[in-house]
This record gives sequence, structure tokens and C-alpha cells, in this order.
Amino acid sequence: MTLVIHAGGGDRLFRNALWAWGIRKGDRVALTGINSVDYLALEQAVGLMGAVSVPIYYTTPAAEAETLLQKSGAHWFFVGDRRMLAQLEKMKTEARIVLFSVVQKESLPSAMGWEQFLTKSQDPAPMQRPDPEDLATIRYTSGTTGEPKGVTFNFSQLSWMGEVLTNLVSWQDRHRPMRYLSFLPLSHVVEGILASYAPYYLLADVGYYYLNDFGALTDALPKVRPTIFFSVPRFYEKLWEKAIANPVGKAWQKTPEGMYQQALGKLLKAVVLKKAGIDQCRQLIVGSAPVSEALLKKSPPFFKERAASIFFRSPWVSGFILLLPLAKLPRREKNIIRLCQKNGRCGFFKKASNRLFWLMYQTFWKNL
Repeated sequence: MTLVIHAGGGDRLFRNALWAWGIRKGDRVALTGINSVDYLALEQAVGLMGAVSVPIYYTTPAAEAETLLQKSGAHWFFVGDRRMLAQLEKMKTEARIVLFSVVQKESLPSAMGWEQFLTKSQDPAPMQRPDPEDLATIRYTSGTTGEPKGVTFNFSQLSWMGEVLTNLVSWQDRHRPMRYLSFLPLSHVVEGILASYAPYYLLADVGYYYLNDFGALTDALPKVRPTIFFSVPRFYEKLWEKAIANPVGKAWQKTPEGMYQQALGKLLKAVVLKKAGIDQCRQLIVGSAPVSEALLKKSPPFFKERAASIFFRSPWVSGFILLLPLAKLPRREKNIIRLCQKNGRCGFFKKASNRLFWLMYQTFWKNL
């Protein structure tokens, strides 16, 4: 687990080197690696060049990585993970390979070392500001359900998503220092946006903690105590299962609604959330997989103060949409949310009126 204090400047150094090696606006640059400040700065440098980042999962087999490099048109491949490093000799690609991050000191005949790459970073690179509609990144699916598919995002979409994600946090919290635990691969579409783009819309310092061992998550959370946390639904499902298996949780379930149940609920949250390490979270975000109906209907009393927003893949629209716990909303608000689920043309998806929708959303939630 690594605490990163991002001083800014690494991305500028990397951008100078990218320019010196001939990388220009619109060029495709693939990268893979563990979550680290090097990875974050490198991808930001690619974006500042107006180039297109192509993140690849570090567990991708050699043959599949070859295919992704060919399909994306990437002429550069930055490798920052030992698992991918071990496969490089099996790969047949015309892309130039550069080793960085934890493997930057390794030696490989077919790859360029990091120090060699940075030797051309002395001269400042001219700014090549991308247009909002220019392609920014190609994110490939993990391939667990078939051949990986590339999803394209332009710069305006990344900017909009970064702004929307930070708008989930209250204005007061956006002025306070924050802590974020990044444990999903930065090649992951949501994790990449949360870690790489959303913080620029906050008005406070953000402390990054990078965890590269999924199995250590339950140990890392109580140590980091993040103020914003994102995970797939399974994490919250397990947490809810532990909550209702707790003696206090069992009593809470059997108790009729009223003051006594509310008191038990507060006690349950204080115990379980603190033990899980998310008691200081100002926002919990879930996504990238369907959320079970049971979690949505039963857990809101438990997560209510923090899990106000849930992102998931929608069969009706392209991208992510907002889903509130419908069981806890008055009928009028339920109808509005259902409209947004079924109709991508509602206010949430219109850039000109998304602020109005967020104002509506915050008002509804605060009145629950």
C-alpha cells in the first residue's frame, strides 16, 4: 500500500519526453501497470499531449495484448507490471515498449528503459490542447465474457463525468482534505475516471492510497479510512450480510419501525462501518456490475447517509446512470427516477440541464 502526495510536475516531465520521442496529438499510447503515481502521471501526460490513452489490464494474456495493440493502433506500449513484463518476449508487436514504475530498472532487449526514455525530457513540449470532441481514451473490457471490446471516450465526456462524480459530494466536503483508496486497476473505466479526472473538480487536497492486492482490502480500509470510496456491488453485499448477521443487526431487523429501530440502526452503523473502515466516507459509490434488488431495498436504512448514489450499467442508454433506492422515495420522485432509467433524453443526460437535475436529486435526498 502506497501513500502518494501528488506534487504535480511528473506529468509535465513525462509530456516533454513524449513530445521529444515524436508522440503527437491523436497518437494512440497503450499502457499497463499497477496503480501508482507513475501510472497516474503518465496517463495525464498523454492526455495533455492530446494523444489517446489505451489502458490494458495487466493480467491480459500475451496473444490478447497483441490483438489490442493492433486494433487500437497503438505505436507505444508502456509496461509497469511484472506480470505483463514476463509475457513481452512472447509478443509480436511493432509498438515501441517502454518499462516504467516497478519494472523500470529491468533489462529487456526489446524494451526501452525508463531512464533512457526520460533523457529527452529537458526541452519543454508545446501545448497541444485537444478539442472537447477529440478522442481521449479507449477502454477495453476485461474479456471475462468474451473478446474484449473497446469503448471510446472523448475529452468532453471525461470532463463531464469527472464533474458529475465530484458533484455527488456536498459543497462543504469539497473544501476539506480527502482520502481515496484506489484498489481496482486504473485501466478500469470507473476507477480510472475517479482517480485521474474527478479530483481536478475538487477544491481540496486529495491523498491517494494505492493498493495492489485485492485480498488486503479489508485490512487496508481501516488503516486508510477513506472519505470517498468506490467498489463493485459484491463488497457492499458482503458488508450488508455481515451487518444483518451481527446480534444488533438481527435485533434491528425484528424491531418494528420507530424510535427504537432507529436507535439500533445508528448503533449498527457505528459498529459495522467503523470496523469496515468506511465510517468517515462522505460518499460511497458502487458500479460496474448489476446491483441486486435486495441490496437496494433492504440496505438504504443502513447506508442511507452515505450511499446516496449508485452507478450501474444501463440496458437503455450508453454509459452510466444514477439510480436511487426507489423504495424510500415518494411517488413523484420515483416517477422522475424511472423516467431517467428508461429515457436517456431526460434532464440528467442533457448537458445543459444536468445541474438542474443534480439540484433536484440533492433536494430529494436531503428531504428523505
